[in-house]
Amino acid sequence: MAELQRRQELWSRLIADVDGPASRFALHAAGPSIAWLLGHNLVNTDSVAEAVGGRPRSLEATFGDRHAEPHFGVRTDADWNALRALWEPTAIRTRDAVRAQADLDGAPDVPILPEFQGHLTTRRAFLDGHLFHLTWHAGQVGMLRAALNLPWV
Repeated sequence: MAELQRRQELWSRLIADVDGPASRFALHAAGPSIAWLLGHNLVNTDSVAEAVGGRPRSLEATFGDRHAEPHFGVRTDADWNALRALWEPTAIRTRDAVRAQADLDGAPDVPILPEFQGHLTTRRAFLDGHLFHLTWHAGQVGMLRAALNLPWV
C-alpha cells in the first residue's frame, strides 16, 4: 500500500506545475503527451479499484474511449485542468479500495486479457503490475518535463 501511495504522490508532483500548453507537448507526432499519459493512468488507476478492490469503475462514463485521441482529448487549458483535477480523488479512491481488500492473494475481480493471464493471477500481481506501469509512465513524463525545461520533482 505504501508503494502505491508513493507512486501516486510522485504523479501528483509530476503534474502539479504543468500548464495547459505543456500538457499537450510531445517529443514527436506519434508520441504521448503529459495529458495523454495522465488520462491513460487515470483509466488504469480506476481499473485497479475494480480489479483489486472489487469496486466498480468510476471514470468510464467520463472518458469513454479517449485513448485514441491526441492528448487524451485535452484541447484547452480548461480541459487539462479538469483532467488533472481527477487525479487526486481517483488516487485516493483506489488506495481506499486496495486498503479495504483483505485477500490480495485471490483472483482479480475482472477478466484478464489472454496475454496477461499467466502473470496477473492474483490481486497482488495485478497491483504490482500497476505499480510498474505508473513508474514506467512517470519516466516518460520526466523526459517530457526535461524537454520542456521543467524541474524534476
